[in-house]
Amino acid sequence: MIIISIDVETTGLDLEQCSLLEFSAIVEDTCNIKPLEELPSFSCYIDTGRLITGSAFALNMNKNILELLAKQEKLNGEELKDFRLKNSILNIEDVASSFYSFLQVHNVINPFSDEKGSGLSKEWIDSNGHRHMVSVFTNKSKHIHLNILGKNFGTFDRVFIENIPRWKQMFRIRRRIADPSILLTDWKNDEALPNFQTCMERSGIDGEVSHTAYDDAKDTLHMLRFATNNYSSNKQFTTLKFPTEEEIDNESEEELNKTESVDWNDLKSIYKNAVNWARKYITENNQ
Repeated sequence: MIIISIDVETTGLDLEQCSLLEFSAIVEDTCNIKPLEELPSFSCYIDTGRLITGSAFALNMNKNILELLAKQEKLNGEELKDFRLKNSILNIEDVASSFYSFLQVHNVINPFSDEKGSGLSKEWIDSNGHRHMVSVFTNKSKHIHLNILGKNFGTFDRVFIENIPRWKQMFRIRRRIADPSILLTDWKNDEALPNFQTCMERSGIDGEVSHTAYDDAKDTLHMLRFATNNYSSNKQFTTLKFPTEEEIDNESEEELNKTESVDWNDLKSIYKNAVNWARKYITENNQ
């Protein structure tokens, strides 16, 4: 499975009053485990082009990002362009298309097929990187379905992300979102699902929550790997199909009555009882 760990930083909780400041995503292939630092990642700071407002707490927590964005006001021309490229600053209108190009490059979809995607050669992308390009997304381009991993993604990050211009045109977030907190819950002692700091501690991550999008996305992936033993669960998921009584009655005597010492009707009765018992047992034990 390809799963994408996403985290954002904002100026607060209120979508109407607050802004996105940072967006990060890390691509994980659960069938091809690599060191977290080697996984394909996309990160950018976001220039909304409007007055930045928000809560005092969030503004203070993200003051380094605000200082970086403020430096743009003293620059212009090529100097401004170079500064933005160097620091991965994107206009909010370009975030979705740049992320789309990133996913093309890393084969979440195939960017080099006959269908026009980024409009750039593979050689150019390899030399310059995804942060320097904006994808050409047309009406014929395919939207991408995303398997998302994120702490509180469904109730917080997603609200801001889906407000990014053209995001919903380019992406479809699958309804089932992976949140590591449910895998790291102490069901006997916790009164609620654990917060990010507790999840870090339980999965062996030292230190405090960084509140930077890339580090938080990476830590979330670490939690998922820890909780699933690097996706190596021995549990086999199978769908059990039980025969109906009519199907049992239609079984040939030759197949089911292998011994002459057992009466055919008795054998069918035993078979039906066994099936009914197994069905009841599995239903009651949720297996």
